[in-house]
Amino acid sequence: MSKNALKFRRFILNIAKELTSDDRAELGYYLSDIIPPVKREALIKIPSALFEELERRGRIGPGNLKFLQESLEAIFREDLAYEVQQFDCPRRSRLTPKSVHYIENSGYRLHINGGKHLVNDKGDDYVHLRSGKSYELVINNFNSHRCKCEVKIDGHVISSQLIIKAGGMLTLERPRQTASHFKFFAVRDAPLDSGIDERNTEQNGCIQVIFTPEVAVMIITCDIGEGKIYITRCSLNMTDVEFHRKVSLKFSCDSATVLIDGYRPLGKRNIKLVDYGIKNGSRVIINFGLVGGGISQSSSTPTAERSENNAPAPLEWIPGASTMQGQSEQTFRSISDFVPNNKTRKVALRLRLVARADEIPIPSNGECIPFILGNRHPPPV
Repeated sequence: MSKNALKFRRFILNIAKELTSDDRAELGYYLSDIIPPVKREALIKIPSALFEELERRGRIGPGNLKFLQESLEAIFREDLAYEVQQFDCPRRSRLTPKSVHYIENSGYRLHINGGKHLVNDKGDDYVHLRSGKSYELVINNFNSHRCKCEVKIDGHVISSQLIIKAGGMLTLERPRQTASHFKFFAVRDAPLDSGIDERNTEQNGCIQVIFTPEVAVMIITCDIGEGKIYITRCSLNMTDVEFHRKVSLKFSCDSATVLIDGYRPLGKRNIKLVDYGIKNGSRVIINFGLVGGGISQSSSTPTAERSENNAPAPLEWIPGASTMQGQSEQTFRSISDFVPNNKTRKVALRLRLVARADEIPIPSNGECIPFILGNRHPPPV
């Protein structure tokens, strides 16, 4: 159980202890449309039982205390309602716009297309989406190696074998197994067929992308003439200068030209081999006794996207979660030659989708496909 969940339960227990037996009876009557009479009579005898039932039904939870505040006000316990408001207020008011609309670590980046990125005072990342809006995950790999991605939404594994090339970008609008768009709903607005569970407070809205880099080794075939070849292993970080030195030491030759694609000379500009387009399985030609040439290399560094929205963040945010709705035309292709680098730590990027309490939701348009149904895999045989 997370620290937030423990803090929430400790707070609820303290509120329960402050209620008298008459308070619990009045609260039970106020909740008569939610809890059946027979069950209600048993619950009001135990101080925390009514709150446990409300949590089980998804009416209260960490970050979802507005209903509890209104219920306490209804039985004239404004003192306790104020405590609830104070407990919940820091959670709602601390989100402010980010200067960039993405999160990034170790050369990997995640951006939610269709939302506005926010951050709290502890540096946790959130994205504001309007309830009922479709969205896309934009995933960048700025490294000089390929990577595999595992994507989780609301605790469900959506895709586990996405491969992004070195310096590449992937826009993901649907799971691999189901041709329907990702769609976000505030929990209060979720259609009945969405599969969104109000009780899943720890996972609802959470998006996690875990990156596994490829093995950082390339095997390069060197054609040295007269039908002879030399196989060498290089790291993905090896530069042209280091490769020339490697060739010189191997063949005891101070002057050699390394040709890429059969004609393009490899320079000596301290540039990585991968920046020339050399990759695992590449073939180069080595001519001895010739002076190596050079090439011009231009590179562009991704610039940070600055937010133009300097308006103050709204004070009240409400939880939401995702479902699938509408037809997607996105296609995928299989890649079988990826070898994960299990010796290097994986990198995880995490954020949480939230909605504004004062926004009117976009109406649901069609049947929803819950993640738990759309991503069910056949059992083992």
